Amino acid sequence: MNQDASNQSGLSGEQSPPARPLRLMIAGAGTGGHLFPAIAVAEEIMRMFPGSQVMFVTTGKPIEQTVLAGRSFEIAQISAGGLKGMGLLQKGRSLMLLPRGFWKSLCLIRSFAPDAVLGMGGYSAAPVILAAFLRRVPRLIHEQNRIAGMTNQWLSRLARRVLVSFEDTRISCRPGKIRFTGHPVRHQIREVAENRGMRVHEGGQKLFTVAVLGGSQGARRINAAVVEAFSQIKEPGRFFVIHQTGPHDEESVRRAYVRMGVDSAVSAFFRDMASVYEQADLAVCRAGAATLAEIAAVGLPALLVPYPYAADNHQVHNAEVPAKAGAAEMIPEKDLSPSWLAEYLQACADNTGGRFEKACLAARSLGRPRAAAAVINEILEAAGRKRVLDSSNT
Repeated sequence: MNQDASNQSGLSGEQSPPARPLRLMIAGAGTGGHLFPAIAVAEEIMRMFPGSQVMFVTTGKPIEQTVLAGRSFEIAQISAGGLKGMGLLQKGRSLMLLPRGFWKSLCLIRSFAPDAVLGMGGYSAAPVILAAFLRRVPRLIHEQNRIAGMTNQWLSRLARRVLVSFEDTRISCRPGKIRFTGHPVRHQIREVAENRGMRVHEGGQKLFTVAVLGGSQGARRINAAVVEAFSQIKEPGRFFVIHQTGPHDEESVRRAYVRMGVDSAVSAFFRDMASVYEQADLAVCRAGAATLAEIAAVGLPALLVPYPYAADNHQVHNAEVPAKAGAAEMIPEKDLSPSWLAEYLQACADNTGGRFEKACLAARSLGRPRAAAAVINEILEAAGRKRVLDSSNT
């Protein structure tokens, strides 16, 4: 079994961290699922260790630029490309990028001089962790999913510590390296746990609020099913929909809700997810690790529709945990019909048998609100410094 990093500090309360700032390099992105836990760790470091510097090393994808925009981190770009699931030509191009990305990573490590390097998965982490290994810089990786990705499977051999979000994460490395930290969640989201409530309509009517979250890129199949489901619901005025559509469906979804008279807030991407979770009564979403950690932190019940083409079917494996705990229901995308979804949403709004109270409690039982502190303690120890943060998740 993976060691539980949250119980290794031996502290009963938060102690004052040392004055010496921390220099951390974070590598690996490409999706919100890699970026958001990294941001949670980075923000906690900046808050707890004034004067610290955090550098994100990315490949410059649009989603990376959107998510990191306006934040007080240094950002550097390297060349990297994926291999898994790619055609022969694309694999060849990716392999040609490796030497350039590795050389740039060496230069960044030499100039930034990090105390440690944290890899978050994704192909862009590989050259940075390899460069850190050759430069003998302390290096850790964090695996968000229950089934480790190809990059982290390989990098686990070079890392001093392998941090995991699930206690039963499958990753091939020496067991003594593994630490069960949980999945870091941004502090703004943790703080809304006690403040969620139903949105109140101008006339005073309480609306059942559904947050449709297809991930940072949206999910077109979920978008279509939800819109069609609301066309079949008898009383759409009872609902308020917060819908993150991704870049392709924003206008069409917005027009559909207006046409049906459904009160809604529609955007390609919501930067303020804390506000979304605070209003929501139910999430309809994928089963990426970041989303599952966030809804657990705020005690939000969910209908999970795992992405059917995820590597190694890892979203199904992720979703099994909250589904078995009673915190969520899981349905394959191929079975997500508008008629079934309309009936499901109507039943949820009726809240028969107090199903949401039970699901909220189940969701919160899965949350690990001090996961970011647990990760930071591991970073400090790997860098030869003392653990100083309370990482108890009780």
